[in-house]
Amino acid sequence: PSEPSSGLLASVRAAYAYSNAESSAYAISAERGVTAALSVDFADPALGSEETLTSVTGSFTGYLRLPWHRHHVLALGLSGGSSSGTYPRRGFFATGGFADDPAFDVYTTGVRQGAFVLRGYEPAQFIGTEYALFNAELRFPIAYVDRGVSTLPVFLRQLSGTLFFDYGGAYFVMD
Repeated sequence: PSEPSSGLLASVRAAYAYSNAESSAYAISAERGVTAALSVDFADPALGSEETLTSVTGSFTGYLRLPWHRHHVLALGLSGGSSSGTYPRRGFFATGGFADDPAFDVYTTGVRQGAFVLRGYEPAQFIGTEYALFNAELRFPIAYVDRGVSTLPVFLRQLSGTLFFDYGGAYFVMD
């Protein structure tokens, strides 16, 4: 085994996000509209960092209400990113499936699921300085239960389902 890299990475970030996504009271997600985001990260010794890093990421998700049933939604997402610099880790981006962490550990550590989900693979299975990801989901309600257990703080609002298709990965670009 080798000693992991250590040091200070001081960076600044500029980001912009836009959303006009809408939903209704019985919706299982946003039902129409778009969300978009763009961010740039920059680390340099002039900022107090021991390494350099430049990273650009962007994402776009569109929601389309389907006409044949109420609250059926087609969600299409496209995201990607690129990074460069002397940052010593294996790669700045990682794609893969959801991490199967116990809920208590997630609460106590504050570590959340990654944003670059490629379902069907191990978490962080693909690592690199670039990533591209396409997600398509058909989201639909199964049943509206709206029931709870007496005065206990337990309530089941609805059951819903999702059919999905993911394509993408993280990779290194050779110079």
